[in-house]
Amino acid sequence: MARRSRNTAKQGGTAIRGRGRPNIVIAVPAVDMGSLRLFPGAEGPAAAAVPAARQAGHTIEIVSTRAEYETAMLVSNPKSIIFNQSGNYVFTSAPDDDDDQTDDTFIYGQSAPSPGIIFTTTGSYAGGNGFMQLTKNRQIMQHIALMPTHEASPSGRTIRINDQGNSNVDCVIDHCSLYWSGDAMTGPGGIRPTETNNLMAQPLFTAGRFYLTSSTDFLLMKCLLVHGHDRAPNTGDGASGSFINNGVYNQDRAAVTFHGGDNPPALDTFINFIANRVKVGPTGDFSPYTITMDSITDGSSIFYYNDLDEGGTIQVGLPGTGGASEWVIQSSVTGWTIRTSTVARALPSIINILAASAVPDYLENNAGSRPLDRNSYDAQMISDYANATGASVSSPGTPPTLDVNTRDWDAELTSDPSGTDAEGWTNFERQMQEESLKVAPSVLV
Repeated sequence: MARRSRNTAKQGGTAIRGRGRPNIVIAVPAVDMGSLRLFPGAEGPAAAAVPAARQAGHTIEIVSTRAEYETAMLVSNPKSIIFNQSGNYVFTSAPDDDDDQTDDTFIYGQSAPSPGIIFTTTGSYAGGNGFMQLTKNRQIMQHIALMPTHEASPSGRTIRINDQGNSNVDCVIDHCSLYWSGDAMTGPGGIRPTETNNLMAQPLFTAGRFYLTSSTDFLLMKCLLVHGHDRAPNTGDGASGSFINNGVYNQDRAAVTFHGGDNPPALDTFINFIANRVKVGPTGDFSPYTITMDSITDGSSIFYYNDLDEGGTIQVGLPGTGGASEWVIQSSVTGWTIRTSTVARALPSIINILAASAVPDYLENNAGSRPLDRNSYDAQMISDYANATGASVSSPGTPPTLDVNTRDWDAELTSDPSGTDAEGWTNFERQMQEESLKVAPSVLV
């Protein structure tokens, strides 16, 4: 089915083309979840951004093939991309060159019929540029599995969410599954890059977790990092932001490293490390996991509150101790201040911090592209995490071949996509929320 183009919106509105959470503890500072935000359940500094669906000139791009998706990504106006067809979308080369992409793009993988979408490839991509790229402002991807199957170069990323100049704003990857990177899984940069509820599994070669350099107010939250090598996570110098409620499983080499001013222009680094959990697997060789820092400047700092319990009590992970969550932080590092009572960087106001003890259960039930409709690979990674099985890899696996099922979004879309409810959500956004609830546990609204 070709990408459809029809206009049923009111003048000035949208044109049409083509289980519950665990109990939440008191955060530091107090939370303000608000109501209207980037998408229902959005957390972090990018949650206050205005999505394409609420912007003038918004179009809905309905796609059924890889080629139609690539065409839709180049549409210049604010756009939402939805899918008429499930299955494996096979790319033969790196898509979405950052010079051709445009701002304000929302990719709704939840719109595809069961069993969802896998983006994969039979071609190669250009090293650090990444198999997929989100390189402009306010680009959001939800509910898609990314599984590049060729031997990635040691600098290859599964998805890149920076524009090389670190100036892009509010890019978000939420509820996605990322596999088989040559280097960093995402390599995010820019301003307020946000990654939430993702499954990041089996990076290749010696590196391959998560890397930020000179990015401002990043957030890695409620993500599960499985069967890794290095960088779980790692930051470059000049980064500032937060690692909150993440799980690391079966890491087989270096655990966590934060760099402060280690490369020109020697910028200080500011990190909040809050309520993360680690689980040692059958091939992992770090117990406890050590948080290491290095710096050639004098102003970097880390805020280490890693053991919030179910009652909301904060158990401070003192330097040299790991507390209940198995981490050990270096007791003294030249150039770094270890904070245990004040944050190193302001926490975002739209955020829910779970008790550290609630993180494993949350991740088992929420991480990945379709937690209620998992493909066989995602299901295996979650089983590995739950049962302490599995191993890291040095070459890509074979993605499952998803059934090709179709739907007709031309017929199913609401007749008034740009109309709004009392809270300000558009009818189209509410429809996409209904689709999300079919593939992931309920979200706070």
